[in-house]
Amino acid sequence: MRESYQFSDERIAGLRFAPKPLTALTQWIYQTYGTDWDEDGANYGVLAAHEVEIRTHIKADFPELKEKQIKDALDAALWRNQLAILQKARALQAKIGADQHDDMNTFDTVLKSTGVALDGPAKKQISAAVIWKNPKAAKVIKKVHKNATANPLYGLFAVDERHAGWVFSIPWSVIPGPEPRSIPSSPCPCRDRAPGQLSHP
Repeated sequence: MRESYQFSDERIAGLRFAPKPLTALTQWIYQTYGTDWDEDGANYGVLAAHEVEIRTHIKADFPELKEKQIKDALDAALWRNQLAILQKARALQAKIGADQHDDMNTFDTVLKSTGVALDGPAKKQISAAVIWKNPKAAKVIKKVHKNATANPLYGLFAVDERHAGWVFSIPWSVIPGPEPRSIPSSPCPCRDRAPGQLSHP
């Protein structure tokens, strides 16, 4: 597996909106009612005055959403939580920059070096926003093992000539499996036997 990451404005902008299945709905709500919201104001995410219109739109365009999901989309707490995640991503951007990085093995170290505290849900959303698969990036290394022998069958690969005896492992999901072998078909000898005739070794 090879991945890149980048804290560009375009990639982190979507963190303002709720994850699926509410992404499209919260985008519509923000574009329709939220563009004038003050990020530092008390009215951010407050939708009580527009609930009837929003529910009408949901009934027409998002009939698959359940009542709990609709209430979540109308709750200012959800909007403020997403704004907090967006602001965390902006803080990371200010420390890391907006350039593309093609070595995912540095990602966690870079995040920690910024001093920006992230809980599990925030890190998950931010990671999903800024990381993508890139066949030209460096291989993702799961773990480095010292004094070990390379064995690709078990996901263990040599590091390089300078680190003899060191191997790295990659996630099992990206280890290529053996090529499927075709078994040649052979005619069954029983085809030529007469009914009731026993086979002989």
